[in-house]
Amino acid sequence: MTIAKVIDMSSVLGVKVFCEDVPSADLVDQPLTVEVEFAPRARGGLHVHPHQEESYQMLSGTLDIFVDGRWRPLQQGESVRIPKGTVHGFCNSTRTTARTIPAFGRKSTGSEWSSSSGRGK
Repeated sequence: MTIAKVIDMSSVLGVKVFCEDVPSADLVDQPLTVEVEFAPRARGGLHVHPHQEESYQMLSGTLDIFVDGRWRPLQQGESVRIPKGTVHGFCNSTRTTARTIPAFGRKSTGSEWSSSSGRGK
């Protein structure tokens, strides 16, 4: 990914978003893929995307993801897909930076976990 923009939310969420471009308001329902860096102790409150699916693919580190009513660790090589309208959140409870590729905008039918290590659902 060629990085053109950095959206720095580290003072609020402990997160930096690296993207090629940010879509305009009229493209809000279009797919968007970025790379995100979660600082140690970064935390995002529980929230919902009513019109967009969200997914995470872990590049490095560990990120705890809240979905299906519980917290689960997501580690390097693993991924999760969160259906639109699903309550979810994230927390980096480690002392190391975690990097993911979250994607927004795909249609979904249910939560799916996958793992290169066989730990996934």
